[in-house]
Amino acid sequence: MVLELGTVPEWIEAGGVTAGFGATVVHNWRARNRERFTAWPKLLGDLAEMDEDQIQGLVDDSPELCDLVALAWESAARSSNDEKYEFLAAAAASALNRDLSELDEEQMYVATLVDLEAHHVQVMVLLGSPRRGTGQLQGQEVIGGLSLDDLKEHWRGKPMLLLPIVRTLERHGLVQTLATYDALEGREPWSLSDFGRGLLTFIKPDARWSPATGRVESSAVTSDGPWDRREGVILRAIARAEETGEDVDAAARQALELEWAAYGQCIRRLADDNMLDAAIMNNGAGEIHAVRVRRILPAGLKAIGAWA
Repeated sequence: MVLELGTVPEWIEAGGVTAGFGATVVHNWRARNRERFTAWPKLLGDLAEMDEDQIQGLVDDSPELCDLVALAWESAARSSNDEKYEFLAAAAASALNRDLSELDEEQMYVATLVDLEAHHVQVMVLLGSPRRGTGQLQGQEVIGGLSLDDLKEHWRGKPMLLLPIVRTLERHGLVQTLATYDALEGREPWSLSDFGRGLLTFIKPDARWSPATGRVESSAVTSDGPWDRREGVILRAIARAEETGEDVDAAARQALELEWAAYGQCIRRLADDNMLDAAIMNNGAGEIHAVRVRRILPAGLKAIGAWA
């Protein structure tokens, strides 16, 4: 059963609850849903860097995209959790910037997110964040391979919730275990699956788990706009490539799956803010025709915390 926004659930009507606490619950539920439903498109537009007409044009041209945005929108409005409200908007915004001819992956991501809550995403970030290795891996960064006991040491939530959280993630194919490891309960090492890593990149490309605060934090560029979710990822990819001697231009282009226009816009914005050195060429129509990233500048390094 799918309810229209603002209608009274059938279980309330059937029970004849029309006064007292029942009326208050229905009134508050309607008001909250209506407010969150109305505010969500503005958040979507900010994250996607599109105005209402641009989004309208895209969803008119693609029934699949329209279904995806509608599902994220309805689910966000019904959730009282602000983090879920925002990551559903981030998911829809990411889909708006993808190749609209191939939305199978994005549809799977949004359908999965509808069934998740903020704490599921928090555990995914924890599993996907690099940490210092121990023993033979001392001095190296390792990712994943955390048992329930390991997760309890890092997570600030209630320990008894971790098992159902991880099992839910497993049911959706977001995490996996190593079959060769000690399979005793609490000793299985959990890691993100390819699907889990893809979903996390889809909604929180630069999120990391902070051991100091026990919370999800973003090391993206600090700015007054929402676009820094993408620019921060690109800057860090360039910085890593410079450290390892890799091709910085290729690293920048491969940091995120963006259409050419969106990628060029990111690079131009970073260059305009003196965060990187890049050659940008326009065609006769004023559109970005070619981009060549040369190096990250001190302002860019400071933005990602790599320069004191």
